[in-house]
Amino acid sequence: RDKAESSTGRITVSFPRISGTLALATSDERIKDKVSIVDESECIERLHSLELWNYTMKKEMSTNPEVATYPKRGFMAQQANSVDQAYALPPQSDEDYWGIDDRAIIADLVGAIRVLQKEINILKGVDNEPE
Repeated sequence: RDKAESSTGRITVSFPRISGTLALATSDERIKDKVSIVDESECIERLHSLELWNYTMKKEMSTNPEVATYPKRGFMAQQANSVDQAYALPPQSDEDYWGIDDRAIIADLVGAIRVLQKEINILKGVDNEPE
């Protein structure tokens, strides 16, 4: 467990030929610094810049070569990092691999939905303000 960067800790899981970081999902505001509200108007732009990929895993990188050939869809962490550093988890050492922080992408999806819903409501002539 590495608690140097957060009180939630990091656990490095090593598999044959593959390793990754398992982040525990603690989200209590009492353990967070530099808290600010996201500018939801920027969410769509970030998501638009995020490339979507169809891929399979390299057989030599999988513990089960048959499973490696299953088609997958997702992101390339290095490209996601170039869009927003919150989207990616950089390797902790030369032996580690990049990862994706799905929570940051999901947060931007929520922000984008809110912005789009406001635009839909304007087009429909519906009041956007809560009662």
